[in-house]
This record gives sequence, C-alpha cells and structure tokens, in this order.
Amino acid sequence: SSMLNDTDRNSMYFNAIQQCIHHFTKVHQRPPSVLDIGSGTGLLSMAAAKCGAKLVFSCEMFQTLADLSENVISANGFEDRISVFPGKSSDLDLEANGQEKVDIVISEILDSALIGESILCSHEDAIDRLVSTGDTSSSTIHSSNGNDAINGSTAADTYCLQDRILPHSGQVFAHLVECEQINHLVNVKGINMLGSIPWKFPGSEQCRGGWALLPIHWSVYERNYGGKLLSSPELPVEILNIDFFQGSQHKVSSEAEEDGNEEEGVSITRTQSKIPASKSGIVHGVLLWWKVRLLSPLVDPDASCVLHTAPGTVL
Repeated sequence: SSMLNDTDRNSMYFNAIQQCIHHFTKVHQRPPSVLDIGSGTGLLSMAAAKCGAKLVFSCEMFQTLADLSENVISANGFEDRISVFPGKSSDLDLEANGQEKVDIVISEILDSALIGESILCSHEDAIDRLVSTGDTSSSTIHSSNGNDAINGSTAADTYCLQDRILPHSGQVFAHLVECEQINHLVNVKGINMLGSIPWKFPGSEQCRGGWALLPIHWSVYERNYGGKLLSSPELPVEILNIDFFQGSQHKVSSEAEEDGNEEEGVSITRTQSKIPASKSGIVHGVLLWWKVRLLSPLVDPDASCVLHTAPGTVL
C-alpha cells in the first residue's frame, strides 16, 4: 500500500512510460506491446495501456496479487489490452501462447539496495527470450552516457534496446555513518556468549560476522538517535553502476579484477571502493542509497525521469 500511495514515484513512472511509448510509436509508426515484470496490482500495466500500448503482459508471481490485479484491471476497463500472467516472467513463454515478443519492458522491482529483488536476472531473461529485436532500419544505438556506441556494437545488435527497457540504469552510493543504535540492530548489547559455544576454528570467537543489509529511514536515526554522516554528504562514493538493458551475452566491462567465474557469458567482477572520512568518529555502518535513470538519454535527454533515495529526500 505504501507504494500505491507514493504519488511522486508513481507520477515519475507514469511520465517515463508515456515518454517511452511516445518515442517508440513515433520512431516505428506503430504502438508497442509491453511486458510489465512484477506488476503487483497492475498500476504500471494500466499506465502503459493508458499511454497507448496495444497489448500489455502483466507478470505477477504472487497468485493473490495477480487475482486482485485482474479485478482492478477489469474495473478500469483495460481487460481487452492487458493479460495477467500469474507467475514469474522467467516462466512466461509468449510463443507457446501464440504471442509475438514484446517491444518494451517495464518493471518496478527496486528494493532499498536497488538490486535485491532480482531485477538484473529478470531483465536479462526477458531481454534474451521475450523482447523483439525487430526492424533495425531506423535504429540508432547509444550508450548510457549519451554516446553513439556501446562497446563497438551496431544498431542491429540491440534495436535501440536501451530505449525500450525501463528502468534504464542505476547507481549505488555509500556514506560512512556513526550511530550506536544502528550497531544495536546487529549486536546484542550486554550479552556475552564467549565460552559457551563450541567454536569450530581457533579465533572464531573474535569474529563478529558480516554486516547485515538492513532497510532504514536515515532521517529517523539522525533525528532520534544522533546519527551522523562521517563522509562528505556532497561527495558520495559510487560503488555500483548498472545498466538494466543488457542480456546474458553482455560482458561486464570493468577495470576491477575478475574473479574467474563466468556463467552464460557474464563476467563477475569484484571491486574495492574507498570511502574517505570527512570527520572523526566510530563507523557503525555504511549507508547505501541509489539513483535510477528510468529512460535512456535519447528518450529523456534532460534526465527528467530520475528516482533517488539520497539521505534527506522523500520518495
């Protein structure tokens, strides 16, 4: 319900879907078909239909939500253009159901850490199996920074793919933070377990374990618990930069050291990021926030459709 009531985010998504469909229709002289991954109650599917999509495939893995979305879609008069699929998009087989591949993919499966709801896997699978390569005669290819090439590819390779995948790309930033209350989220104060656990390896009792990844509202910890940033709020450190319009054949390009693991054509890389402290204190955690560009630079050259969860903002 919180997402349904998030007017700012919903308006941003509606504007992005409208621009994406308008661009496709203008370039290809026909309305597009759309795949909505993780469609929930069908809000974005209905936005796509309202903005001119000729057909929308709405995928929702939770049966109760899928059933609810069918009722909502019917109540709003879109049942003739929206088909609800109660399952994962990875289980959807359009050709087996006598349907052509789709032109546009939309999704809102972004969590507090950006990629925790499998947006990369979902988009990759959809691009490989469910998205049309189409007629490339009028296509122009351009990278996420606005240049006219992606790793030497041609227009025929992607059929303006990045113009048809929403969201388009994302970045994750990090800050060092000091807040004793955050430390208490993962450590029980005043409880001594040493000597009561049969440790398997010498020295294990000194290990505090890995840091948990927890969703928080930083403003609450600043206001109520004296939380403060120990690194510059004006200079956040980017720790991740991702394109959401790549299929499985895309090779990860990075100056970071590859760990030697490859699966289905995707290189896995590990990077180390240095977050300089701007003031003294005790680091109790690393605060992550993200910035997502919903549309490609060609479709949205002014970057008007951008979401972010930076400290101090309300989405």
